[in-house]
Amino acid sequence: MLIQERIQKHKAKLTSTDWMIYDYLDKNQKELPEWTMEQIAQDLHISTTTLFRFCSKLEISGFSELKAIIKNESQAILTQADISLNYHQVVDYIYEYDTQELFFRMNNSKKIYIYADGEVELRVAKEIQRIFQQSNFQIYLLPNELALTSSLKQLTDELLWIIKLSDDGQFPLALYTN
Repeated sequence: MLIQERIQKHKAKLTSTDWMIYDYLDKNQKELPEWTMEQIAQDLHISTTTLFRFCSKLEISGFSELKAIIKNESQAILTQADISLNYHQVVDYIYEYDTQELFFRMNNSKKIYIYADGEVELRVAKEIQRIFQQSNFQIYLLPNELALTSSLKQLTDELLWIIKLSDDGQFPLALYTN
């Protein structure tokens, strides 16, 4: 499970210090594999015990496992330029349309599902999830059509966003049948 998914799952238990740790780890992912628990604790002016408690809240056995998870995530990350370009394309696309209904639906939803089938789409979806982490609704990522199909039954009065950046013309078959 990714760090962001763990944060989403356990966000009710997190303190302001935990959020500070998460922000620090998120901003410094590339350097993290070389750091020790003591170095991070010193940079954040916290104890190593606080850092270990953060790991425990996320159901991570310790700092070594945290580093391994972040290392695996960072190896799969596209370049920042790719993400930035695609993110700005999505924002520009949304800007052209009247978003009043979208915001109305967001305000009336407790859950938002984001279907993002593809690496770039999933990165944009994770950024959206990160932006709305401390909001009143939960955001669930649907990284493939199987996840979408299994979640459709739960989408009665909820919001489904579809992020599609490629021009391959494929649309989830599950949405054609509902």
